[in-house]
Amino acid sequence: MKRSGYQLRDFLILGGCVLIMATTLALVIVVASVFFPVVSKALAVSLPAMALTGTIVSVAAMISSLLWGRFYARHPLRLPFLVGLAIMGLAYLGMAAARNIWHLYLASFVIGFMFGGVSMIPVSIIITRHFTKNTGTALSIAMAGSGLGGMVLNPIFNHTITSLSWQIGYLIVAGVILLVALPCAALVTYLVRDELEPAPAAQTRLAAGSGGAYWRAPWYWALLIASLLAGLIGTGIISNLPSYTRDLNFSIGRISFVTSAYAASMLVGKFLVGIANDKFGAVKGTIFAGSMVILTALSLHLIENPVFLAVMLLSIGVGVSMGTVSTTWLTNRFFSKADFSSYFGGVQFFNSLGIAIGLPFLALVREKFGSYTAAWWLVFALSLVMLALFLLSIHGNRRARAAEIAQNLTLKEQSDDQES
Repeated sequence: MKRSGYQLRDFLILGGCVLIMATTLALVIVVASVFFPVVSKALAVSLPAMALTGTIVSVAAMISSLLWGRFYARHPLRLPFLVGLAIMGLAYLGMAAARNIWHLYLASFVIGFMFGGVSMIPVSIIITRHFTKNTGTALSIAMAGSGLGGMVLNPIFNHTITSLSWQIGYLIVAGVILLVALPCAALVTYLVRDELEPAPAAQTRLAAGSGGAYWRAPWYWALLIASLLAGLIGTGIISNLPSYTRDLNFSIGRISFVTSAYAASMLVGKFLVGIANDKFGAVKGTIFAGSMVILTALSLHLIENPVFLAVMLLSIGVGVSMGTVSTTWLTNRFFSKADFSSYFGGVQFFNSLGIAIGLPFLALVREKFGSYTAAWWLVFALSLVMLALFLLSIHGNRRARAAEIAQNLTLKEQSDDQES
């Protein structure tokens, strides 16, 4: 999209992507935990046994993201995207009919495997291929859907499960996916149908010299490890913040305020990160977001003071957004449209791995040392490493691209000499 202003078609695409994120990522990651205590009691299983369904979903999605990324690089996106959403919705119908925990485990695996290919990856592909200008802003709008979905759907399902039943809750989840996410995906992929055909991967001297892929490039591994740390840090802070505020003897009202405030901050933060990347470029945008992670880690030590609590709540939204907006924006910047799908699957795998590690890792640090002080200092140190790795990936990619250009010019000159 070369024009500077958005047209109706662009707003429909953005709105559809927001709803897809709100009805896939928010349901699977945010809302799923609402069912755990009620379903575990109804099926007479322990809470950890029920929580294992969430782990199965996460692991299946993490592994399948590699496969989905490569698949979308070689095949048209529309039909697999729609079929994956339909299967995911049917799997939730299966959860509503479950009679024991093993039924839930099987359905969870199917949901996780499909989820890897129907949320972040296809939405990112659609946004980066269609919005070739102000890509970061468009990405931030789409990614905000997950936060909006969590804010809207969480209380709805809390009420449904407690006042009706968990079976009806799962039926509604299935209905949301089949009646909202699926039609939105059909509309969006129809509107961008001409932009979703797979293209031949870029052929360069660098790619050929590295075995036909960037997997051996140090700058790409810097991006992967930075993405892992972004997921670990973001999830670790958000997941452990309620426990930390209880350790500090915050009142219930104050804990509720903090929870609502950082949810709103994350919505705003996604927009700020996307706009910063578009306006100021990769280095300045990354330094801005990374600095907010570091500021969050430092201010967490002092949030009993209202001033530092306010600082933390303002900075956390920007910092946590590095795991979604920044990683996607940088991957789009580093690779051609043809290569994005393949390599973004790898970025998603490492980011998901960090997310899976974040909650238990920081909780274990807290248990080991008796307080969150050591955990927040660890987050501070990891934030410095993460920012350094992101900047190394940017610098390394620039050097690699300069080398590609020089090598291709040399090859062209040699070919011209031979022809003459």
